[in-house]
Amino acid sequence: VSGALARAAERAVAAQGRTDLRPARWNVDLFRPAEMVPCQTRTRIVRTSPRLCLVDVELVQDDIVRTRATALFLKPSEPAPGDVWEPTDHPAPPPADIAPVSDEPRVPVFGSDGVWSASFADHQNAARHMTWQTGVPVISGEAPTPFVAVASIADATSMVTNWGSNGVEQINTDITLVLARQPI
Repeated sequence: VSGALARAAERAVAAQGRTDLRPARWNVDLFRPAEMVPCQTRTRIVRTSPRLCLVDVELVQDDIVRTRATALFLKPSEPAPGDVWEPTDHPAPPPADIAPVSDEPRVPVFGSDGVWSASFADHQNAARHMTWQTGVPVISGEAPTPFVAVASIADATSMVTNWGSNGVEQINTDITLVLARQPI
């Protein structure tokens, strides 16, 4: 759902001729479950200026709005002068034998307690959970753009925030994604 909305937002910006902007913030409100039926998206440019474009998107099924999102696209600029805090450690990816480098879509890999596997059931514990995923096509036969891929992955990743010893304890009703750089 998030990936389909991101695709629509990105296309709305492109329709404005704005190739100079990149996604910076993505907010999704998941207030009705999407069903496994055809859907359509509706977009509205809320504001555009030389520096930004703000887009609202809705996912509609059977004339009912199921989900809405807001995307902020910004024009890149030079970094501010001075030193800015950056993290010194980063989560390590799973070993290459579990998640080999590939552009092909695959089953997500999950991690907890330093162990990675493709089995969701192996990670029903109270440890910190991680997931390693690739962006799958939102439209059959169409490779996802980096923004669509990361928006799709954010949808699945939001589940990990409520994953405990009894499985997924609650379903998130929103996604917030902030991009400090262009996704790869």
